[in-house]
Amino acid sequence: MVAALLLLIAGCSSGGPTAGVSTPPASPALTTPPVHPAGVGLGATVTAWSQAYIPDSSEPTGSTYDPDPALDRPGDKGKTADRYNALMDNGGRVTDYVERFATATTLTAARKAVLAELPTDTTKVWSTVIDGCAVDVFHSGTIATWFTSAIGDNSGLVLVEYFTDGDHFTATDVERATFDPSRDDPSRDSFTEC
Repeated sequence: MVAALLLLIAGCSSGGPTAGVSTPPASPALTTPPVHPAGVGLGATVTAWSQAYIPDSSEPTGSTYDPDPALDRPGDKGKTADRYNALMDNGGRVTDYVERFATATTLTAARKAVLAELPTDTTKVWSTVIDGCAVDVFHSGTIATWFTSAIGDNSGLVLVEYFTDGDHFTATDVERATFDPSRDDPSRDSFTEC
């Protein structure tokens, strides 16, 4: 009986044709966070970032990485979108950037992807959703240590804003998240608009 069951399982997983069984097309939406090399997100050294991600050779500024057709949106006019845009560095560390998401990425999935960009000691300080965006503020002792020398900011606070296409925020189709550790006043009361 066990042998017959093993043969049945082996036959089903052999990779051969399966009559009448179709596989649904993969959804372009981000359902799980992208896999990032350990320590290569916000605060990574510029050297580690450059070794971990593919620069977009069509952008001469060196601030865009990981071209990915799955991230294209109607307004892109045929240019392949990059996962990472507007990358800035200071003191040899990546300090600011924009992460782009596939169409139909939910706010929950985008937040998981954002956490994958931050050190493991990161905690959420507060979050809110206002008309034009969603906002999270995180704290990380690691970020505080890294950015004390890189940008003179020892607060360890990181502001992340999530945006959708259009004027009103839609939690079912987040287009991008911006990472900004240098916000002067990351208090909840300071966010009345995006």
